[in-house]
Amino acid sequence: MELLYQIFLNVQVISSVLLAEGVFMQNLQKKKYFALRLLMVVSVCLTFSYLVLANQSVILSWISFFAISELYGRHAVGYTIIWLTFYFVTIAGQFILFEGKGKDILFRAVAAYAMQNLAFQIERILFALIGTHSEPIDVLIKLGVFFVVYLICYFVFAKRLIKGECVNVSNGMVIGLAFIVVAICIVLNPYAIALQGQTELEIILEGAFALVCIMTLSFQFGLFNYERLRLEKKAVEVLLEEQKKQYEISKENIEIINVKCHDLRHQIRDIRLKEGEIDRAELEQIENAVSIYDSAIKTGNKIIDIILTEKALYCERNGIRLEVIADGEQLAFMSTGDLYSLFGNIMDNAIEAVKQIDEIDMRIVELRICRTGALLSVRAQNYYCGKIEMKDGISITQKEDKDNHGFGLRSIQLVVEKYGGTMSIATDSNIFSLALLFPIKNQ
Repeated sequence: MELLYQIFLNVQVISSVLLAEGVFMQNLQKKKYFALRLLMVVSVCLTFSYLVLANQSVILSWISFFAISELYGRHAVGYTIIWLTFYFVTIAGQFILFEGKGKDILFRAVAAYAMQNLAFQIERILFALIGTHSEPIDVLIKLGVFFVVYLICYFVFAKRLIKGECVNVSNGMVIGLAFIVVAICIVLNPYAIALQGQTELEIILEGAFALVCIMTLSFQFGLFNYERLRLEKKAVEVLLEEQKKQYEISKENIEIINVKCHDLRHQIRDIRLKEGEIDRAELEQIENAVSIYDSAIKTGNKIIDIILTEKALYCERNGIRLEVIADGEQLAFMSTGDLYSLFGNIMDNAIEAVKQIDEIDMRIVELRICRTGALLSVRAQNYYCGKIEMKDGISITQKEDKDNHGFGLRSIQLVVEKYGGTMSIATDSNIFSLALLFPIKNQ
């Protein structure tokens, strides 16, 4: 039993680092022959760790000159150098296992090392408070502490990393984070080792060390989220600009179609008045086709009229019934680009959803725009099939291109927030409801 416990102690540090890195690396692209590579990396790391710690007295005597002061103790810095060596060996192993830029792997490795040190410091605080027991109980306590800390860190931090997503934090920032974490370990670890046995001081220092690890993880992933949101905002702004250009094209196209169809309708009426052999049924069919284009939606807002007329044409061709009751005059406070982005995305999302439905009676899109007092209400409803998941108040559909599809609702939300409005989404009985409310200042 004593031999097994000694083996456990000799491989504990590097095993915990490998597991911590696995928590943060698991969503990276794995290299070919991953299982074989993993077996090789784990075997090399564990063997290296066992040989180093089994002969640590000899190794520490070689590097004893690193002892900086009596406070640090003779071998304190030596232990820190051994642990950092383990750390760099495991990082090298991650480059063997996973595809990805060095920045992506290093970012995750910094987080893994901070998490491993957090668990290690909590373990030491716990043992300083309760003391050691029999070897099996001590092993269970160690494993329990690491399991709980790793599980919490996975849900709080690691789960934010999306599969295939690159870390958009700058190279300098990632290297700076790695340097800070390593520097803190070099400074604090020797003190913690030197203070073993001085319970109060040991607990204070290790508590401070654990707090630094938590702050490092929080700062690291706060920076990661900030960069992600910044890039999403930039992508939405590009999308809004493209939609503004598309509006100008649509406006021109609708005007040309209306003029041509207006002239064609008059020509058809002239033909009706002439004598001769004319196929009346065919003539009516042509006239009906023309009337589809000529019957533009009128809401009192030219921009909304163009958007809805364009979408109505698309719905007509695809067997979708579009029902609109809209007081477009109330939207005069919005810019042209924002109107096109807002209603273009609302209609596109609704039409895309009902296109997936086979039942004719359910291929319906409804849009209501009305004012009640000092509030303008915009409500869109449509049926949908399948399952809709919600993330941060935004729906994520089963569409293959989820990231780009999500930009539609994000750009809607951006426009709503720009005008001080609110957005809510409901998905009841396979009916998707989007409700927007805007405050209206008295004209």
